[in-house]
Amino acid sequence: MERPYITLHYLGTRVGAKPVSAELVRPEEVRAPEVYKRFQQADQKEAFRARLVETIRQNTSDAMAERFLRLAENLDENGAIVFAAILDSPDFQKLIDEYTRIMDESGSQSWLHSYVNLANHPDFLTNGEFNAAFIHLLIIALVSYRIGGPVRVVDARGKDAAPI
Repeated sequence: MERPYITLHYLGTRVGAKPVSAELVRPEEVRAPEVYKRFQQADQKEAFRARLVETIRQNTSDAMAERFLRLAENLDENGAIVFAAILDSPDFQKLIDEYTRIMDESGSQSWLHSYVNLANHPDFLTNGEFNAAFIHLLIIALVSYRIGGPVRVVDARGKDAAPI
């Protein structure tokens, strides 16, 4: 069965993320120079983004590249985007069932939340039936586009927070 194109739901009314912009300060007022590091290499980041979009155009179509850019713009404007139907319902249920099993067996239990280091569960991370929910190529490409460089996953965590 062919999956429908990923549906985008706008979260602007809920998220309200503000864009990041440089704020100029006097050298003696700089408290933590590393805070300003994100504004360095802006040209290289923009060049990476242009190459990524060009690669998408070369390997798909101009229309798909434009869809990608609209998703990236919505992510920038709203701070989040939601993908509906990235997984079929039965596959999503498998994800929920397996995640619940892992949390029950290995998750830390506290009154505030349960936590599990998913790096200790490579079978979960590599399960092709449902791992598109967190490592779909579109998601990785959007994150990579947003940060302006390639992505390297170094950690994988799961956390359940019960209502207080």
